Amino acid sequence: MERDAGDMIAKITELERKNVELSLQLKRQSETLSPLNDETGSQTEFMLAPQTELRIEKERIKIMENELLELKKLMLQSDNQKLVALASRVRHLL
Repeated sequence: MERDAGDMIAKITELERKNVELSLQLKRQSETLSPLNDETGSQTEFMLAPQTELRIEKERIKIMENELLELKKLMLQSDNQKLVALASRVRHLL
């Protein structure tokens, strides 16, 4: 049962990581598809890109911190509570 719970947690973590990576990839692609044409526009784009990447990185860190906190809480729960928590996380992802 603990092995199954561990497998479920690993799968959830992997799916969340892939979701973050795909979100980052999508945002980067949308930035490259809409470049600004004039010089002032390209300067503005140059200044926005690091800010956008910083914001994306902060979002990613926040997601990972929340996930770590959830897993720490899960470790303190009884076996039945762990199963309920894992089932609700899986249902939420689907």
